[in-house]
Amino acid sequence: MLTARSSEADKVRGLESGADDYLTKPFGMRELQARVQALLRRYYKTLEVMKQAAPAEPSVFTPVGQVSVSAEPGQPVDNATSHVLPGSTGASAEDQSGLHRCRDLLLDDIRHRVYKTGREIDMTHREYELLKFLMINRGIAFSRDDLLDQVWGFAYGGETRTVDVHIRQLRRKLEDDPGEPVLIETVRGHGYRFTDKA
Repeated sequence: MLTARSSEADKVRGLESGADDYLTKPFGMRELQARVQALLRRYYKTLEVMKQAAPAEPSVFTPVGQVSVSAEPGQPVDNATSHVLPGSTGASAEDQSGLHRCRDLLLDDIRHRVYKTGREIDMTHREYELLKFLMINRGIAFSRDDLLDQVWGFAYGGETRTVDVHIRQLRRKLEDDPGEPVLIETVRGHGYRFTDKA
């Protein structure tokens, strides 16, 4: 946070609401640069940890080959891995048509739509992007900061409560019982994980 509010109460409130740092005016450019560099170091360290942890995560999905999917319509991403749902007849969880399946949930990346038991679920753009990121990375726990970085973009200056609000909205729309979530789990002390547990 960059602000003119310099009381201890304001600083505490800002940090408790999710700010990674709190810098009051006036400030020097070198200090601002040093703080941004520190945040970037943490960001890249988190990415490295995620890359190292991802292959070691136990998965209930079996890789079946390589497909090309789009991160955004019209923007190809090469060599994404396809997975088979346990107990399925062999249909992939993600296929070349840009569909991501999990239980009774279908995310259509080409049409930018989500269906539950065949019924379209109305979602905001950010809810859709958050769900897509979690589904593609199912089984991996992400902190609120990780989700802000990956879904909202590093430049997002909001508070981490926004992640909680969006997760709550997704659960309300997707879970049979939002109070006992099955698809989007809370990982205590860390953040959230998309799962396909029965």
